[in-house]
Amino acid sequence: DELARMVEELRQRIATHKPIEVQAFFLYQRLFRELEPHIHHKNVLVVPHGALHALPFAALTPDVGKTWLVERYALSVLPSASVLPFMRAKRNRGGGRMLALGDPDGSLPAAAAEARAVAALYGSQALVGREASAAALRAAARPIDPLHIAAHAVFDPARPLFSRIRLADGDLAVHDIFGLDALSVKAGQVGN
Repeated sequence: DELARMVEELRQRIATHKPIEVQAFFLYQRLFRELEPHIHHKNVLVVPHGALHALPFAALTPDVGKTWLVERYALSVLPSASVLPFMRAKRNRGGGRMLALGDPDGSLPAAAAEARAVAALYGSQALVGREASAAALRAAARPIDPLHIAAHAVFDPARPLFSRIRLADGDLAVHDIFGLDALSVKAGQVGN
């Protein structure tokens, strides 16, 4: 219960644009500090349980906001360990095209800028606003690798595979993404 309360407090502070350094530090101390000496790779997969499904692990800090875990590791969050073999089987072996979608409902101008910036890193064009749709994702040239979506999301803690990203033409659930045959599926943090 205490951990769930700490996670919720951090999320509320993020949502209301309040400083998070102290809460992020305490969560780092409780969850990650003892693990870090055993991590010898930059790619870290996290399989959360319970209230930890709602925790933005990238926002944890070992030094009260001087650095963040996202600066130390490439963090990926899996809804369960059983998803890992499925992801490995779908992994693209190269030759994929970058697709970035952002700000599908016009309420996230920073998300549109984010999608454009990420796409530019790959020499690609982002689809923003009404173009950021599930239909555009399904119609995009294949294979897609990487896929970047900057949009609102809804997390379903009881059924994480039914968590969904809000796109211009409706919601796209996690299980829908896994169903895209030509997509090189990689786990990532779904957040608001």
